[in-house]
Amino acid sequence: MGATPLIRGYGADATFAWRNGAAIPVQAFLQDAAQLATRLPERRHVINLCADRYRFAVGFAAALLRQQVSLLPPNETLDVISRVAQGYPDVYCLSDRGGDFPHAPLENMRFVSFAEGRRPPVAVPSVPDEQVAAVVFTSGSTGQPVPHPKTWGNLARVARSELDGLNLRSLPGLVLLATVL
Repeated sequence: MGATPLIRGYGADATFAWRNGAAIPVQAFLQDAAQLATRLPERRHVINLCADRYRFAVGFAAALLRQQVSLLPPNETLDVISRVAQGYPDVYCLSDRGGDFPHAPLENMRFVSFAEGRRPPVAVPSVPDEQVAAVVFTSGSTGQPVPHPKTWGNLARVARSELDGLNLRSLPGLVLLATVL
């Protein structure tokens, strides 16, 4: 049983992401994830519906830190969310959208922005390789969406394999984050 760091090979001041035209360093991402993790409810499953890709990444990392499994349905229709939620009665939604939440009766936690300024440094956490990080669902076009659990170790191995396959490890300072909308 091993563990893989949440982020590997980049210093605290390296750019993790760009948002609203500004660089977000690795340390700020780690601080945001650690702070959000303390606010997540005591549940085992979360549906991360953050539309902002940085907030989605923070929510995914915070869930990992809390040992929560991110459920990733194929779309956000009420029908699909309801069908996925039937198999996970303790699920809640994390969302960064204002106004009414269209996925009632699920509990909704609104993503909160954190205060800028001096915050204590956060060490890069490691996540157990066997920890289920996400459950990805098929479209459900032939019935119920089918779940496919993914462990953190497997996700990290696939990412490293993709970097090697594309020969991207040789590029200094490369930052690559891919999400699907």
